[in-house]
Amino acid sequence: MKKLIRAWTFFEQNLIPNIATAFFALSFGWMLLEALGRRIFSYSFTISEEVVVFSLMWGVLLSLATAGRKGYHIWIDLVFDYLPKRVQKGLAIVTMGLSFTYCLIILISSAKVIPHLKSTNLVSYTPLELPMWMVNLSILIGAFLLCCFYFECFLKEILGRGQEKRTMGH
Repeated sequence: MKKLIRAWTFFEQNLIPNIATAFFALSFGWMLLEALGRRIFSYSFTISEEVVVFSLMWGVLLSLATAGRKGYHIWIDLVFDYLPKRVQKGLAIVTMGLSFTYCLIILISSAKVIPHLKSTNLVSYTPLELPMWMVNLSILIGAFLLCCFYFECFLKEILGRGQEKRTMGH
């Protein structure tokens, strides 16, 4: 079990952020290529919008859980810090539980949509004609990663391992 947890941790902390970074780089690079093409050659690529939007979508959805684990999610503490510790703990448990539930709904919904997209052979609207089920896998994977993150945070709160200064995943 420990080997599985170590493998998952390695995958989540090393591979996923690098894949997300590659998608962000692709999006940025393609936007730059498109801008230069328009400015210098008065030429626009028909696939530009699709490449940029889909690569940004993949990059963002893959990096959300990692950002949460590193404490980069928003935690509104203007009023929260002035509440009694027991109320803070209760609110944190409710917040993590609701966040997990929301991500679980997205996960289940996308798990139902992807087979439908695959069976209908729906493709994107540019000459790339990417299968939409492959594009929408980012939602399924991102929701799964966020479910894991929020479930872990939920368990930490219940078991009393939440941090004094709440930064979601930290």
